Amino acid sequence: MMFKKTLASAVLGAAVLVAPVAAFAANETAASDTADVTSATTTGSVKFEAGHLSLYNVNDAVDFGSANAATVFTNGYEATGDDESVNVDDYLADEGKWTLKVSSSDWTGDSAKTVAALNANAKLYLGTDDAKKEIMPAGTVVATGTADNNGKAIDLGKYGLNIASGTNVTAGTYTNTLTWSLSNVAGATTK
Repeated sequence: MMFKKTLASAVLGAAVLVAPVAAFAANETAASDTADVTSATTTGSVKFEAGHLSLYNVNDAVDFGSANAATVFTNGYEATGDDESVNVDDYLADEGKWTLKVSSSDWTGDSAKTVAALNANAKLYLGTDDAKKEIMPAGTVVATGTADNNGKAIDLGKYGLNIASGTNVTAGTYTNTLTWSLSNVAGATTK
């Protein structure tokens, strides 16, 4: 009886040792009894996951100074504000193209009459003297790009304000809120 127990233990132990070897043998180059094997290949792979699309370094506020009401009526008002330089990071990993837009709002301020006059006669711009783009309520495209722009500042030029002559204004402070929007169209390889 002792002999049967020992034999059964030996057979079970051998089975445990053989099982892991068999599992890995399927991934290895098999030995050949009939031909020389002098080369093999190994494939290495890596998987990349999509990240984010983000806009940053946008000016919080722009000051267009101040003007006398008589001067505005007689000559209009033209002023430039800060230079706008933004950053867009595209880590969506889709070989796509992003579009950056900015839109203007209605003016707000101390006098409803002046707000209406500014909505009718004031224009906001962004860009250089050679390439000014009016910022429209429906949105104005100010830049496009790809992942190649990552880490690079995008110079959009200076802000500008133009108020037409003949505009009556009331003393006070008036503001317009600009809203930025960033969108992406995926590349052809990922559609």
